[in-house]
Amino acid sequence: MAEDGSFAVVYSPMGDRFTLDLGILRPGLLRQSWFDPRYGTLHPFITSDLRAFQTCTPPTCGRGRDWVLALDIVT
Repeated sequence: MAEDGSFAVVYSPMGDRFTLDLGILRPGLLRQSWFDPRYGTLHPFITSDLRAFQTCTPPTCGRGRDWVLALDIVT
C-alpha cells in the first residue's frame, strides 16, 4: 500500500480468496481491477466509495492461476 493510502496491490499466488479492510485507504472513489500476470491484462470490476471489509475472490484459482488485485483512488 502507498504511504498516502492512494493505492494498494494484493497478490494471490494461487487465486485464493482473501479479505481486505478498505477503510485504511484514503477517502475517495475507489477503483478495483484484477490483473492477470499470465497475459498482462487488466479487468476492472468495481468502482465505489464504499469502505468496509471486503472478501475478494479472484476469477480463477489453483496452481498457475495467480492474480493481482489493484486498488486505486480515482481523483
